[in-house]
Amino acid sequence: GPTSFEDLKTFEGILYPTFKAVCLARGLLEDDAEWKLCLEEAAVIQSGFQLRQLFVTILKECHPANPEALWHQFKYHICDDLKYKLQREFNLNHPSDDIIYDYGLYLISNILYITGDTLEKYNLPLFQGNWNRN
Repeated sequence: GPTSFEDLKTFEGILYPTFKAVCLARGLLEDDAEWKLCLEEAAVIQSGFQLRQLFVTILKECHPANPEALWHQFKYHICDDLKYKLQREFNLNHPSDDIIYDYGLYLISNILYITGDTLEKYNLPLFQGNWNRN
């Protein structure tokens, strides 16, 4: 049997960074394939606003194994409506992708805040901009 924590985090000769990661590799936990498929299908017919709502629902109700990976994989679709909004409401003529995604994280943070959650709870990147419009 294992004689160290390193042994516990090793599977088929690969040392995983966390116990959760090795459990996923061993098939002891569900992966996020179902949530990826859900977001892929929704991205074809839903707006960015609707995808943000769906993403938060997945975070809160479905407990994905790696929310950050889902964010990075689908952030383009989740934020597809924000370039125009930033141009119109913030007078940003050519917002970069980083600015668009930062604003998307801010909006997701607002949705989570209403229910008492934070981006940190789901290990999501934190937004950097000051998006409050006072």
